[in-house]
Amino acid sequence: MSVVEIKKIYSIAVNLTQECKKCIDCESCDKVEELLENLTNLISKITISNEREREEIKSILDGILLLRKQLPK
Repeated sequence: MSVVEIKKIYSIAVNLTQECKKCIDCESCDKVEELLENLTNLISKITISNEREREEIKSILDGILLLRKQLPK
């Protein structure tokens, strides 16, 4: 899996999180939780080849933490 593919999945999670701000535990919330868990697992297995990719992955990980805080409980 490449950083570009991870960024695409993260973008989907961000969009779904926006939908979740208007609900209480909807299908989108479940999908976001699943996507974020999968992203975390994918990132743990990725080989980072340069500093730019490292910064992008760090930014995505920070974003994942933020998205998790925004999800309804």
